[in-house]
Amino acid sequence: MFDRNEISLSENLTVEVKDEKSKWLIRDADEEQTYTVIREGDELNVYEAEESQLPADEYNYSVFRLQREFGKSSSIGFLGVSKQRGSLYDRASGLDARFSLPANMNLNLEYAREWKSDIDSDDVIFAELSRQTNVLSFEARYIDIGEHFDVDTGFIPRTDRRGVELYTRYNKQYKGLVQRLRGTGRYERLENHAGQRTNERYRFDGLIGIKDIFFFGGPEWYYHVDDDEDVAYTDKVFNFFTGWFPPKWVQIRNFGSVGTRDDKDSFFIRPELTLRPTSKLNVEIILQRLVEDGELEEWNRRFIVNYQFAQRMFLRSSAELTIDDERRIFALFAYEYLPESMFFIVYNNNRDVEGETEQILFVKLAHQLKVGLF
Repeated sequence: MFDRNEISLSENLTVEVKDEKSKWLIRDADEEQTYTVIREGDELNVYEAEESQLPADEYNYSVFRLQREFGKSSSIGFLGVSKQRGSLYDRASGLDARFSLPANMNLNLEYAREWKSDIDSDDVIFAELSRQTNVLSFEARYIDIGEHFDVDTGFIPRTDRRGVELYTRYNKQYKGLVQRLRGTGRYERLENHAGQRTNERYRFDGLIGIKDIFFFGGPEWYYHVDDDEDVAYTDKVFNFFTGWFPPKWVQIRNFGSVGTRDDKDSFFIRPELTLRPTSKLNVEIILQRLVEDGELEEWNRRFIVNYQFAQRMFLRSSAELTIDDERRIFALFAYEYLPESMFFIVYNNNRDVEGETEQILFVKLAHQLKVGLF
């Protein structure tokens, strides 16, 4: 079985039976590698894994959340999560605060720290000052994500980054032939904790709305480092959008970009069609196509149906096909039977490139309790 998977083992092995019927854990001390052997149907399959990547059912999980609200839009909260298996653990806790300020401004502050059994602990700092109005808006963020911060029970898109992100938008609506003018600007600069530049972005966009038709476009320059390959890229693209938004039952949109991404000539297009035959039924068709250096890399087709049974009861469903004949089917039924108390049923049916199918049914009940502790 290991030969079939082109895996070589040393003589310094330890075998731990997790489940005599279906699962074994094999550690190779000389190669410093761990393998899981799992019985799937009539076959035994072997997978390489790190200790922190063993199957989810090998761990105990716990989550704690406490939040106190002040006024209509200010709050302070605490969150703690833990994932543990014997002496192995991955724990994180954090504080978050949101303050509503005068002049339509908001201040968001977050701090989190992680403790792992096998690496040094590390933390995350996030601060954001924003102002949202119908005409002039802006956002200013400071981000510091530690080099070793990588919580298994959460999602951080980038680690070992710190820097600033700035965004501003001017939006003006008119009555007449020209209905809207909008301009946006974005700047981002991040570096790692060694002081090396890893991300820098300049982007400018302009939009004009004439009756029910909107046109949008603008250049983008983006320098970024691929940490896995240790290669730096400089992207230069032009982003564009066109849309038709009549007041009744149909909308047509098209997003796209053309230029250079990751040192490849790139052309991306995403047309979308939305139909609303009734006030309760919404149907969407989304096509996504990406060509790089003359080769078709992505060709996705997505179909979405949403139905609103009542004000607090709805159904969302989607089916997606990819260029590799992968299939993803999703359905969600939600019912808010009391204010802020929800009942969910979620179904997933996925087929991978090898033709193997996975089905998942998930049921969740969330009920709000008011105990008046604070």
